[in-house]
Amino acid sequence: GRPLAHSRLYVLDADFQPVPVGVPGELFIGGAQVTRGYLHRPELTAERYLPDPYSPVPGARMYRSGDKVRWREDGRVEFIGRADFQVKVRGFRVEPGEVATVLREHPEVRDAVVLAREDIPGDKRLVAYVVPALDVAVLRAWLRERLPEHMVPSAFVPLEALPLTPNGKVDRKALPTPEVPVSGAGYVAPRTPMEQTLAELWAEVLRVEKVGVTDNFFALGGHSLLAVRLMARLRERTGMTPPLSALFQTPTVEGLAKWAEQHKPRAVPTPNLVPLAAGRSTRRPLFLVHGGGGSAMAYTELARQLGGGRPIHGLFASGIDGGELPAASVEALARDYLAQVRAVQPLGPYLLGGWSFGGLVAYEMARLLQAMGERVEALAIIDTPAPTGQPRPEPDTLTRLAGFGRLLGLSWQALPLDVEHLRRLDVRSALAYVLELARRSPTSAPVLDLDAAERLLGVYVRLHDAQRHYVPGGTYTGPTWLFKAATALEGHAFPADLGWGPWLTEPPRVHEVPGDHYALMRAPYVRALAQTLAGLLADLERDDT
Repeated sequence: GRPLAHSRLYVLDADFQPVPVGVPGELFIGGAQVTRGYLHRPELTAERYLPDPYSPVPGARMYRSGDKVRWREDGRVEFIGRADFQVKVRGFRVEPGEVATVLREHPEVRDAVVLAREDIPGDKRLVAYVVPALDVAVLRAWLRERLPEHMVPSAFVPLEALPLTPNGKVDRKALPTPEVPVSGAGYVAPRTPMEQTLAELWAEVLRVEKVGVTDNFFALGGHSLLAVRLMARLRERTGMTPPLSALFQTPTVEGLAKWAEQHKPRAVPTPNLVPLAAGRSTRRPLFLVHGGGGSAMAYTELARQLGGGRPIHGLFASGIDGGELPAASVEALARDYLAQVRAVQPLGPYLLGGWSFGGLVAYEMARLLQAMGERVEALAIIDTPAPTGQPRPEPDTLTRLAGFGRLLGLSWQALPLDVEHLRRLDVRSALAYVLELARRSPTSAPVLDLDAAERLLGVYVRLHDAQRHYVPGGTYTGPTWLFKAATALEGHAFPADLGWGPWLTEPPRVHEVPGDHYALMRAPYVRALAQTLAGLLADLERDDT
C-alpha cells in the first residue's frame, strides 16, 4: 500500500540510503504519527527510533520497522518479510520471505514458507514448504526464472496446510524435516564404471540419496564451493584433474564422464576461457575477466540478466582446480588470456570487461590490443580502483586471510579470533584455524575442506601479488565504462573515477550502481548493473547500424 496522510515511508539499505524502485530494503516510517518510544524501555527505543535525516522538521525521528519491503513502479510499498529472518547461506545473505513471496506468485501455489535449516551440521540450506503438493521441477524452474541460483531452495516439502500457532501465525517449529532429497523424475542409472564413480561422488558431496546420469549438479543444490569440493574428491578417488570449467559446461554425470573419456590417459591444461552464455554468432561477444578469487562464476547472474542473445565468455584463473597457479603478473595474465580471446574472435572490434581485479587485466588486454592495431569498442571496468603507479608493500598473513575470507563470504568480524594465536601459525595452520571457527559460527558455514581452501588461497595470493606490483606501461585510448558501487566498503575512499584519470586519454563514463563492491554482482543489485550495461551495449549496436 501507500503511506497514510502525514506519514512518510523510506525504504533504506544497510547504510540508511534510499534504494531504487524494485530493490528490497528495510522500511522506516517518518512523519506526525511516529510516537515517542517504548514505555520504560530506553534501549529498545534507542534501537528503533532514529534521527530522521530526510525530514524538514528539526529533531524529527523515524521508526525502524524491521520489515523488508520494496517500492513498486506504481508508488506502493510491497511487504516481503521480516529483516530479522534474514539468513546467510553459502556466503550469501538471503531473505527467505522474498523467496516465499515469489513462490506464492505461482498460479497453483496457495501458500508457501521458506526457511534455512541445518539438519546436518555445516550444511545450511533453504527449504520451501508449499501448499498444495506440486511438481518440484516445475517450482524449481519457476524460481530460477525469477531469482538468482543461491536463492532457489535445495528442498521442497509439499503440505496439505501450513501448521499454525493458536494466534494464527505459521508455527515454524512444527514444520517437518525434509526427507533426504533424491534424483528427480526420469532417473537414469549409471551405465559405466566412470559414471558409477561420478554418481557416487555427487551423491556424497551433495548429500542426496542417489544421482542419475542426466541430473544437473546445480539443480540438485550444487554451487561453486561444492564444485571445488567435488573436484578435490574426484582427484583423490581417480587421479583425474578435470578443470572446474568442465563441470560448468557439462554439469551432468553423463557429460563429465564423456569429458573424462575424451581426455584419457592424461588431463589437458585447464582452458581459462569458457562460455557463460550462448548467443548468436552475428553478435559481438563480451569477454569478462575473473576477479581476485580467480573464478568467473561471479558473472553467472550478470550473464543471465544481460540475456539478449549475445555470446558472453568468462576467463577463469588457472590453479583453481589444481595444477599450476596463475602468474603473479597482470601483464602475463593479459597476454595469456588475450591469446585465448583471439582464438574465439580473431579480429576486432572487441568488448572487454572485468570486475575488481579483473578490471586491471581487462585494461591491460585493451592496451595490448591497441598496440597490435586492433580496435577495442568498449572497456567495462566494474568497481576496480585504478593502479597507484607504485608497487605496494607485501601484506602479512592476517591481512591476506581477511581478504580471502571476504571472497568466501566469511563474516570476519563475527569470528572469535585469537589474533595473537593466529599470528604465530604458518599459513596452512592459520587457514585451518579460521575455517574451523567459521564452521562453528552461526552466521557462516563454508563447505570447503582445508586442501581446497588452501588451493584457492594460493590463487588469491598470486592474483593479489599481481595487483600489488602492477604499474601500467602507458595509457589506454578508447571508450571506457566505469561502474562504481554506490556504497563504499568500510575504510575505503576513492574519487568519482576511482583514480583512473591518469591512465585514460579519454575521461571514463562513470555509472553509479547500487550495492557495495561485492553486493553489486549479486541479486538484487546486479539487476541494475545488467540493465545499465545492456543499455550501453545496445547503444553501440545502434551506432554500428
